[in-house]
Amino acid sequence: MTLILTIVLLFGSVILAHEFGHFIMARMTGMRVEKFSIGFPPRLLSLKPTENGWVLRIFFFKSTESGLKWQPILKFNLSRKFAKSKTEYNFALIPLGGYVKVAGVIDESFDKKIVGAKDEFSGKNGFQKSLFLLGGVLMNFVLAFVIFSGIFYHNGIPSDSTRIDVATGGPSEIAGIQSGDSLLTISGEIVETWDDLVDVVRGKPDQNLTIEYFRSNHVFSTTVHSDSYELAGADTVIVIGRIGVIREMLPIGFYQSAILGAKAINETLGLVVYFVRGLFSGEFNFRKHIGGPITIVNEAHSALQSGWIKFFYFIAFISVQIGIFNLFPIPGLDGGHLLIVIIESLIRKPLSLDTRIRIQQVGLTLLFALMIYVVFNDIVRLF
Repeated sequence: MTLILTIVLLFGSVILAHEFGHFIMARMTGMRVEKFSIGFPPRLLSLKPTENGWVLRIFFFKSTESGLKWQPILKFNLSRKFAKSKTEYNFALIPLGGYVKVAGVIDESFDKKIVGAKDEFSGKNGFQKSLFLLGGVLMNFVLAFVIFSGIFYHNGIPSDSTRIDVATGGPSEIAGIQSGDSLLTISGEIVETWDDLVDVVRGKPDQNLTIEYFRSNHVFSTTVHSDSYELAGADTVIVIGRIGVIREMLPIGFYQSAILGAKAINETLGLVVYFVRGLFSGEFNFRKHIGGPITIVNEAHSALQSGWIKFFYFIAFISVQIGIFNLFPIPGLDGGHLLIVIIESLIRKPLSLDTRIRIQQVGLTLLFALMIYVVFNDIVRLF
């Protein structure tokens, strides 16, 4: 059950945010959005504008002469007023995101019904087309920003003092130390900052440590037996000490959370750029280090089992990666469409419809081949 929840929340939030970004930009630039769907077909609910008003349809299996078919089973006229919107809104069965169909865009449907009308993608100028194409990427960054900022607001920022929280069942709690106590000395060594505390404890695995701590205007002393913990290094295993204390977190406001959320976006972008550069330079191996949907789901599932905070952090991280990936100038991706817009702006005329369709076909073929490759790598890793 948690695996299904992982898939729905991860891909549902990231893909839906991306498509919603395209939807917003399409409406802002006056493009006609023919369909906007939450989830992928088959449809469960459909809200469609007609000359007489909105029509709500409910879909399910219905018996026909040729057998059971998925089709409308109930229909309601919600309003007699003219429906000004030209967009059909759908709520679909597969909750893994959504999609937006904008008039005049050559997508995977290869729709040739393009006339260059003012409300079509093809009828807009280069700037408006670029806004629409970048809308999905922008919304992926917005999603990541909201999540990162929310996590910082919830967790706070780490204190540099030796005032600690205590891990349940850890050596310090067993010895009588409580959350909110401030550690003063460890085996005679003065600790003034969190880094001092970590340095002293790490060097004393499996030992009895005399710890002086401050509580309620009094100094107390107790003996804590440190745990031993194996830390894998580059070429060896290092044994370090731990006493079961956690760094105290200080609460912060919305403004500081937003600043830290923006910094987290910037750091994530830096990691993605570093990784992509490493793939081209040979520092990273494409087959070894590129993960497909199975790897992503496995890592997301592990994050969810570790807690909601880690899981949402993973969603934000993936959302940034999806945004960057969509900027690659590959036909079929937003970056590929954007490249065509740039080319048409430079040559000052649109490419022919047949040329754009062929470019889209090649791009989708490349993307499909890439998907097969990464899924194959995922399967090989499992065995």
